Amino acid sequence: MYPPAIALTVLVVMSFAPFGSAHASCDMQRGNGWQGCAEQPQAATVYYDRWGAIATDESNGAFGTAEWIARKDGAEKKALKECRKNRGVDCAIKFTYRNECASVITGTRMNYFQSSASDQEAVSHGMSRCQKEDSDCKVFYVGCSLARKGI
Repeated sequence: MYPPAIALTVLVVMSFAPFGSAHASCDMQRGNGWQGCAEQPQAATVYYDRWGAIATDESNGAFGTAEWIARKDGAEKKALKECRKNRGVDCAIKFTYRNECASVITGTRMNYFQSSASDQEAVSHGMSRCQKEDSDCKVFYVGCSLARKGI
């Protein structure tokens, strides 16, 4: 009959057919008598803990710290090792913190250890404590061990 007309009609009809219409964000799900579209689940963000520790030898003022360590015991061991390296003989862990910042504020009578979400907050809160209870308050140390975002 009219072969060019039939071919043209088929071509026009096929141009409206969805070729590979599945979207990148949609996986076609098929089951027993059903089908549907399911969104791809988003990968959960994973954060890894990071530890910090502070060790001192109160008899001679030796001081050691550790930051950004994966395990608590590792942070404490490193702080003790650094304290001994700084001529500490009787070093002891004075403060341990996880996924935050820490400060040491010195006063005339004692040291004030403080942790908080940021280094500025750790200093601010530590200074506030020292000034309420002591005099001649100074920032001696500030460090952070914030959680590390995983891949």
